[in-house]
Amino acid sequence: MTADQGRSFAAYICSTPGRDLAMTVSASCGLESHEIFQGGLAAAARMGETVPAADLMLVELGSMPIETAGEYIEELTSLGSRVIVVGDDADLETLRIMRRHGAEDYFAHPVLPEDVIQLLQRQDIVSSSPQSPSGPLIGVMSTSGGAGSSLLAQNLATAIGRCGAHRVALLDLDLSFGTVAIDLDRNFTNGMLEALAAPDRIDETFLEASMEKITGNVWLYSAQIHLDQDVRQYGPSVPSFLRQISRAFDFVIVDIPRHWMAEDPQLFMELDKLIAVMPPGFSALSTFSRIKAHFETHAPDLTIWPVLSDLRQDARLSRRDLANIMDLKFDHVLPRCDTLVSKAQTRGKPIVSIKPRSRYSKAVYLLWQSITESLQHEHRLQRSAGP
Repeated sequence: MTADQGRSFAAYICSTPGRDLAMTVSASCGLESHEIFQGGLAAAARMGETVPAADLMLVELGSMPIETAGEYIEELTSLGSRVIVVGDDADLETLRIMRRHGAEDYFAHPVLPEDVIQLLQRQDIVSSSPQSPSGPLIGVMSTSGGAGSSLLAQNLATAIGRCGAHRVALLDLDLSFGTVAIDLDRNFTNGMLEALAAPDRIDETFLEASMEKITGNVWLYSAQIHLDQDVRQYGPSVPSFLRQISRAFDFVIVDIPRHWMAEDPQLFMELDKLIAVMPPGFSALSTFSRIKAHFETHAPDLTIWPVLSDLRQDARLSRRDLANIMDLKFDHVLPRCDTLVSKAQTRGKPIVSIKPRSRYSKAVYLLWQSITESLQHEHRLQRSAGP
């Protein structure tokens, strides 16, 4: 999705879910000019009297009487803003009143970001064209087995695909024991091995014929070699393979087993971000420290995002204890969700598809929001630096 650089966005919120929604919508739609204010619709109406109204506004009703809210909506739309309203009442009358007074639409909490994004695209408020000719490469790797890195990779790719018209590739680089295809009830894609053997032959036609489609805009490569084959034969071609894939997709999520660190450090230099998934235990502390030191030498420009996973309990160290020991801030935690994992495995679908409002799904969307904000910030810095 291209950045709507000439279009301003402002959100007036009065709750944490409202703020998270505004940040995700802004980041996913490429609305680089955005501001978020407290105070809900009342604050939007007050500020509309003194500052230019944003082209697109997302406002929360809060406890404001519905008829008063309608009058405020009319004032904002008369200034040229297109207004989306969010509130707590899931009744048809509130929806009718908001639309009658000029709102684009009304959503009741809990709101899925993709519902708002799809509305914006249908109304031609934001663009739905591909973001760029070369998509960011985001690696996902765990510090120990069972931490949930493959689960996160599957759900992150699906979440990105649900947030707009992004074309997303999900790559399972565990060529010996990768299970992403099995987890998602898809066929193994032996064309991946052909692509690794000859990356130069990769084009749109080849990818369409050799990848498995997970959803309308999320595609999978997952293959297994024979156990008597040496996975290292593919190592030298992996960086070129990743570069070719990134040219065909808006985002590429790569599920990476740890052994590639020793066998082919070069591939990590191709990544834009690396998400390190770690359980709350002492072994994870040790492994993460080694990983961090390794990449400071072999891929010093790589940004590593530590993500704490409660899917595996280990010593059950608290986030505060881990932060103090490692001098590291954990902004993202994947909650334990045994029942959801079981349902997802049984149905062959990611958690964000079967339970998009679950705590785990919300954690994935917040991680995606942070990643897109970081990528946009880096893009702005590159633009300001000039050619």
